Amino acid sequence: MTPETCRLSHERLDTTRACGLKAAMLICRFPTHSIGTEDVILISRKTAGQRYLWSEQPDEFREQFGKEGFLVSHDLASSSLFSLPRIVELAQALPENLIEYNAGDVAIGQDPLLTPTNGLSPEETIRRIESCGSWLLLKSVQLEPDYQALLAGCLADVREILGSSAPEMLALRSFVFVSSPGAVTPFHIDPECQFLLQIRGNKQIQLFDPTDRDIVSEKQLREYWRGAHRNQPYREVWEPKGVWHSMGPGTGVHIPVTAPHWVRVLEDVSISFSVTFETTATHAIRDAYRKSDKP
Repeated sequence: MTPETCRLSHERLDTTRACGLKAAMLICRFPTHSIGTEDVILISRKTAGQRYLWSEQPDEFREQFGKEGFLVSHDLASSSLFSLPRIVELAQALPENLIEYNAGDVAIGQDPLLTPTNGLSPEETIRRIESCGSWLLLKSVQLEPDYQALLAGCLADVREILGSSAPEMLALRSFVFVSSPGAVTPFHIDPECQFLLQIRGNKQIQLFDPTDRDIVSEKQLREYWRGAHRNQPYREVWEPKGVWHSMGPGTGVHIPVTAPHWVRVLEDVSISFSVTFETTATHAIRDAYRKSDKP
């Protein structure tokens, strides 16, 4: 048994046709470090024709997927699941190891060992997010049933856009980010294919080419896949290489695996929802770096 596997069904399930409902089903085995090895079926029922996530340019979506960043649209910004009181409840329901938070006034190339704390609890950080100058991440929120359906629905829509080119989706997870005005998410890389969806507020993300080894070297990738921190050193001379995307409620951006990026929040509180998955191809890359005989 692999430690973390998850599969999105290749079909949508038509159920209760007379009521005009569809269901997207995901069968997931979540990682042992979070909730134990347990198979869970995620079902998202949507009215016929309803979309959680879509693209106005589906051909470009298919062409650019997994290679470079691009914008998408979504219909989650008005969901009550992303109100601050509901996010406080979510934080209270999650184990401590799935909550990460710190002061938001950090450097783009922040040393993770020197990241400043904010002196608050997660709940107080969320309640005071407008003024406490902080950044908070809730991990694996699909463990809560209300958020399972959003993950299922969004990735069913991604699969529908990709059509026959859709990869098998493994290790499905979702995250909620809550940030104060002006907060910075430092320059870093992630192990998953990701769609970062903006719910509240406005922010900007600068994305870099995941194949540019002048920015993230082979040695850095080996260290990362072997367990090093996601944060990476940043040099201002790279700024012209990055592509900026502006995000407001109802928009989102695709972030390919290990595409270096950093984020800055603008004048209001920011809430974002990230849906992620891995693939057999990304697992092969991960395993190759881990097994490499190079230091």
